[in-house]
Amino acid sequence: MRTLTQAGESPGSVTETSDDLFVCRQIWEELCQVWVIIPFALRIRFQSAENRRNPDMFLDLTRTHAAINQFRREQYSTNGMPCVIVTIEDFEKAVDLLWCSMEQPVVRGQN
Repeated sequence: MRTLTQAGESPGSVTETSDDLFVCRQIWEELCQVWVIIPFALRIRFQSAENRRNPDMFLDLTRTHAAINQFRREQYSTNGMPCVIVTIEDFEKAVDLLWCSMEQPVVRGQN
């Protein structure tokens, strides 16, 4: 509960920087801008065309997972741009995230 309370407050006069924050900052510093390729993109099918944003959202989630895991993915360079190849793991994680976003919306607290 303390973490949620702090997340909703303005910083005090002196803010503490946790070790976790330093680790996160270092991870973001190490990541490179990459072009993410989804070789099986044309085989992806959605059960419903109800929400036209779902394909874009799903592809973004897939690309993001691959980009964050870029050092564990197959890579090559084209015209000086590093490229990362999406794996089935990236696809499955994106499915999980998209499913959670559709089935379990964030509950807003009462004020």
